[in-house]
Amino acid sequence: MRSAISIALILTLLLSCIGCAATGSNVTNDITDSVTTPIPDDTTIYYEEDDLPKNLKFKGNTVRILSLDEEGAKNELTVEMLNSDIVNDSVFNRELFVEDRLNVNIENIKLTADQYRKEVIRQQSSDEDDYQIYAGAVGSLSGFVFDKYLTDLNTVNHLDLTKPWWSDSFTEEARLGDNLYIATGSLSLTLIRSMYATFYNKELAKGYASANSDMSELSNLYNLVDEGRWTYDTFYSLGSKAYTDMNGNTKYDTEDLYGIGISGADTVNIFWSSFDLNIFSRTEDDWFKLNVNLDKLYSALELGYTLVNVTPQCYIPPKDGTLYDSLSAKFAGDTLLFMIDKLHSIESFSLRNMQSDYGILPFPKYDERQDEYHTFADENYTVFAIPTTCLDKDMTGAVLEALASYSYRYTAPAYLNVALKGKYMNDPQSRKMLGIAVDGFTVDSAWIYRDTLAGKYPTVFSGLIAEKKDNFASAHQTAKDAVEFALAGHKYIINTDDTAESE
Repeated sequence: MRSAISIALILTLLLSCIGCAATGSNVTNDITDSVTTPIPDDTTIYYEEDDLPKNLKFKGNTVRILSLDEEGAKNELTVEMLNSDIVNDSVFNRELFVEDRLNVNIENIKLTADQYRKEVIRQQSSDEDDYQIYAGAVGSLSGFVFDKYLTDLNTVNHLDLTKPWWSDSFTEEARLGDNLYIATGSLSLTLIRSMYATFYNKELAKGYASANSDMSELSNLYNLVDEGRWTYDTFYSLGSKAYTDMNGNTKYDTEDLYGIGISGADTVNIFWSSFDLNIFSRTEDDWFKLNVNLDKLYSALELGYTLVNVTPQCYIPPKDGTLYDSLSAKFAGDTLLFMIDKLHSIESFSLRNMQSDYGILPFPKYDERQDEYHTFADENYTVFAIPTTCLDKDMTGAVLEALASYSYRYTAPAYLNVALKGKYMNDPQSRKMLGIAVDGFTVDSAWIYRDTLAGKYPTVFSGLIAEKKDNFASAHQTAKDAVEFALAGHKYIINTDDTAESE
């Protein structure tokens, strides 16, 4: 599967980027120069260029992006100034580069989620061309597809959704027949940040492997991944054997050392992607139907219930504001062997200042018969759309394509440099493992269109586990009826002639 970020190529590029930074006085200037300076004939190109015409210009016209002023997303598309942070400065340089390349002016209007929704509705109802690009959380922006506020991206000139800076997994699941109204990929740093992975403490792993013969596999977890043997059973077997009563009070509490750490029962939602569990499949007329492998689902949910409610070696941070209410702080304190968390945690103060070495692995497979490792992303990542009210879709498509292709070559690698900072940059195995995790991004259409088509179905089971309930079969039947009703109603809506969309 081709990834949204073509990680194998990007990680190769990373070393050369860092080499440039080491010899130059300003990282941001080095990155900009690498875009604008002609490349010598003997230089190997490790990434793909876009196909925008070299002389494409738009007379200084303005493209306005409506985005969210929310944590994680507010500095995703534009920043105010350079500050020597490699990610911040790449975002800054990207805007300047695209403006110069296409002779456009980019404006980014950032609003709260409530204001954002009201502004989208206002623009559509007034038929004004105030914003040309919508950048919003997938769960909310996808709802506007059925309101017919968004343009079919397949009809927009200069957008090439087959390029590696657009996620083919997302594109396939988000399409409605031959039409596609939202897309994501390298331009969405929140997509990378939202991906779940397995963090492990290398020092603890080494110690347990040497002291316990039945935990010897901890000595080389990378081999397990490479050989396809990194399964949930293996992960659980190793993690559930690790525990130390650090304070000697014979109680499982926040001061002890645990084998596994998760944020809560909602972590079980990872299983949908990582265990290759589909919710929707396609019908003969290319619509969706609920088509879950129930035997596999119930088996996976039993694993999740056991992890959350029965395994004392699984640490879940308390919600009462005590010392270890942060999972990353617990992990950085050398009292977690494995931590299941989003890649966003690498930006935390705790992991940035962690003294012990840690590694990043993909989340385990369901079993060895599963062909690939799949990665789940929290549903708040950013996707992109063009409103039907946009008058110059050619210019807008070119700007989106240019921003995304630049992100693929420079901004996404800059972010991954944070993940692989310092000694991790020099560890080829760590780079490979992170590549497998990011390349494995997999999404089901039921998650993309959860609020409109799937309702509570994707999350109802983790909710039961949080309440220590295991009536999964009855919950499936109740949620199934609501999903089938929503699918029938929205199929009628999407197949109705759309007279509002501009040609």
